[in-house]
Amino acid sequence: MLDWNRVELGFERFLELLAKEERLRAEFEASRAVFFVAASAARTAQAERRHLEWFLLERPCATLGGVPVQIWQEEWRSGLEEATPDLCTAFLQSLPGAFEVTSLVPSEGFWVRDLFTHGEHPVAESRASL
Repeated sequence: MLDWNRVELGFERFLELLAKEERLRAEFEASRAVFFVAASAARTAQAERRHLEWFLLERPCATLGGVPVQIWQEEWRSGLEEATPDLCTAFLQSLPGAFEVTSLVPSEGFWVRDLFTHGEHPVAESRASL
């Protein structure tokens, strides 16, 4: 089962890779101007984390020639003790967006509506619907 601690370890590994490349760090810092329309928006840890997620998981990177999560898969996996298939899939198939919970299914999960595409998706998470 994929848990939050393992996801955090995955992000820490990406930060290690980011720290190794000066040009990439510079591109990451420069991307703040695009991501944060106002400098004051970057004042919380959650905002900083979302910027990191965007940079690593969604944004094509000029320095690497693609999205970091895709370009770094082999190097990222080789530096993780617990690079299990479910963790790798979670990073590769992450979906950015804004979602609305539309219904709960007790002990099974819930349904969400993507506010951008209007599609509905099931989320299997028994603890979230108790």
